[in-house]
Amino acid sequence: MCDSDPEKFDNSFLEIGNEITVKTIYQDSFFVHQNGNFYKVVGQSENLIPNQFISLKAIYHQDGWLELVDYHVSEKRRVKIWVSVFPVLIVLVLFFKRYTFSFKNFYFASKV
Repeated sequence: MCDSDPEKFDNSFLEIGNEITVKTIYQDSFFVHQNGNFYKVVGQSENLIPNQFISLKAIYHQDGWLELVDYHVSEKRRVKIWVSVFPVLIVLVLFFKRYTFSFKNFYFASKV
């Protein structure tokens, strides 16, 4: 959104919390990847590892770079997503053991 009108969003505070991946790390900056775009983030990059998921608080500058305010490392993000899918699968299995879908009447009917 900021890229569409950089002058309008210059010096805007951003909180970005989804699907940000750290790519390249330098001493005073690092590059992040989100939705197919790469952004330069200027600020302390200590404790960051490439391909790590983070949430970011930063100030957008019209030249297309971000000034880091704060970041949070999302540890084991993918594992947490898969672990949360597991109970849903169990519920679905239990549901379809008990019910069947009737395409004729377009509703779920009990198998008993």
